[in-house]
Amino acid sequence: MRAALLSFALGVLLLRAFATLPSLPLLAALAAVALALLFTRFLALGALGLGLAWALLNGHWALDDRLDPALEQRVLWIDGQISGLPTVDADSVSFVLAGATSRRALELPARIRLSWHGGPRPLAGERWRLAAELRGPA
Repeated sequence: MRAALLSFALGVLLLRAFATLPSLPLLAALAAVALALLFTRFLALGALGLGLAWALLNGHWALDDRLDPALEQRVLWIDGQISGLPTVDADSVSFVLAGATSRRALELPARIRLSWHGGPRPLAGERWRLAAELRGPA
C-alpha cells in the first residue's frame, strides 16, 4: 500500500514534466488504463497513472477558470467576498475577491486578485462591490 501511495504522489509530481496538457480524451484513456492496472499485480503503476491523470485533470480545471480575453481591460462592476488577508504596500492594497459576480451575469473566474491604488484597506471576509478594470495574469 505504501508503494501505491508513493507512486500516486510521483504521478502528481510528473505533471511538472508536461509542457502542455494532453487532450481530455487522451486523459480519459490514461485514467481507464490506470484503473485497470489497479486490479492487477501492477498496483504501483496503476497508482502512478491515476496520480498523473488526477493532476492533469486539475490542470484542465484551472485553465478553464481563467478570465475570458474579451473581458480584459474592461471596467466592470463586480462584487464578492474578500478572501484571505490583503497585502498592503506603500501606496496600494492587493487582495483576492472570491465568488465574484457581475451585474451583467458574465462568467468570471472563481477567484480574482485585485490591486487597489490609493484605496481603503479591505478586511478579510468583507463583501465588496466595486468597479474594476480586469486584466489577465502578467
